[in-house]
Amino acid sequence: MRLQTPNPESVHSVLGLAIRQRRQLLGLSQEELGRRAGLHRTYVTALETKPKNFAIEVYLQLAVALEIYPSELLRIAETVAYAKLQLSDKRAGKARVR
Repeated sequence: MRLQTPNPESVHSVLGLAIRQRRQLLGLSQEELGRRAGLHRTYVTALETKPKNFAIEVYLQLAVALEIYPSELLRIAETVAYAKLQLSDKRAGKARVR
């Protein structure tokens, strides 16, 4: 399988979904996650819902606040991206081999 450069918007979108998924697993509100990470609640909301370019420092702050290694947060994002790709292929009538 040939690797392709991902669309930056989709990368940030799945990272946002991974952040939301982990936050909800921990039972945290967006406000509490923001407090723990030193970010405003509205910024956390934007990261989770709108594809947004953010600094690596913010990503590291969020990982610490979510009590997870940054690499694990990326793994969750990868799983989310793969699931979205599978769903997209299913809707298009294609089967993707991993």
